[in-house]
Amino acid sequence: MNTVDYLAFPLIVTNQRQNNTLKKKWDTYHYHCHMSRVKTARAEVDNKPPWIYLHHQVQTKKTQMEQERLAVIERDNQFLMEKISHIIRTRGGVDNWNTSYIQSSNSGKRSRDLVRIMAENQALHKRIQECKPNYDHRKWEDEWKILKVWKDLKLKPGDFWIVKRHLYIRKCLETQYSIYFMYSFCET
Repeated sequence: MNTVDYLAFPLIVTNQRQNNTLKKKWDTYHYHCHMSRVKTARAEVDNKPPWIYLHHQVQTKKTQMEQERLAVIERDNQFLMEKISHIIRTRGGVDNWNTSYIQSSNSGKRSRDLVRIMAENQALHKRIQECKPNYDHRKWEDEWKILKVWKDLKLKPGDFWIVKRHLYIRKCLETQYSIYFMYSFCET
């Protein structure tokens, strides 16, 4: 056994006068101690596969829910098959009549209230139709036309007093003259 091949630690510097057999004995002892420590050493990185738990693999609740779902489907299928067989045996028929009609205890009061509310609404509608309006929409239209002319002439409502003959604007609007004509009247 060559001393350099098995040593995993630095050599002790010796001179020739020391005993080589004793040195070899110590080296082998340290080598075996080192190898036993290497064998019993634990890994720093955990590279083992994770634990496999049985309750994660079996999933009993999922299978139970699947069985319940299949049982419901089977029961519904059986119910539909019975209906189809009854229709085939009796040649069909209407069986959707509601024989248990339950009338509400306050249906009379509700219908009376509905009639009263409809009468009040009709009276209110009649009063609104008979009322005369307070606003004159023709006056609004005239004012809008005047403001439109002012806007076309680049005037502001505050410039109203600068315009000498503003009555001509209204007259021009009524007789459908052009804006240029109205502007010429306003400058004179």
